[in-house]
Amino acid sequence: MHNLSGARQLLFALNETHRGVPTEEVLTEMRASVPPIYYLVGTPKDRLSKLEADLLERPWQSVRPGVEVKVLPQENELYVFAQSHDRLNKERATRRRQLKALWKRLGQLQQMKLKARELLLKLSEAKGRYRTAWRLIDIQLPEPTKEAALPDLVRLKSSLWPRAKT
Repeated sequence: MHNLSGARQLLFALNETHRGVPTEEVLTEMRASVPPIYYLVGTPKDRLSKLEADLLERPWQSVRPGVEVKVLPQENELYVFAQSHDRLNKERATRRRQLKALWKRLGQLQQMKLKARELLLKLSEAKGRYRTAWRLIDIQLPEPTKEAALPDLVRLKSSLWPRAKT
């Protein structure tokens, strides 16, 4: 990439999931380098939480069909929050598939006559296997002295189920 004077400018696309994640120290060096280095990095969730109020005020801009962004310039940085409708649909389908499988497993556990310890182990196994869906349910555990059956002890947490954007 070159600017109008012909000087070379560098643009790096970095992602927090790759091993070459730059530290704040490296980012500071990149900001101060000559020629300037332009870079794109994933924003840590704690920083994103701090920017949330400002991002909510920004309008969505369509980049291409199915992809929208919010742009927030701040302190020599440009934050770009993107959402893809295909990605949202994929994540919803994954949650739906996991919830269906977890619900089936919990139904199987309801039919079993298990001691409390055995039930806890099986629930722990289900939690590990269906992590995404586990957040969407609420389980009331039986008293440790009673035989552990699961009727009416499982409930869907509807407040955690993602809503479609209106």
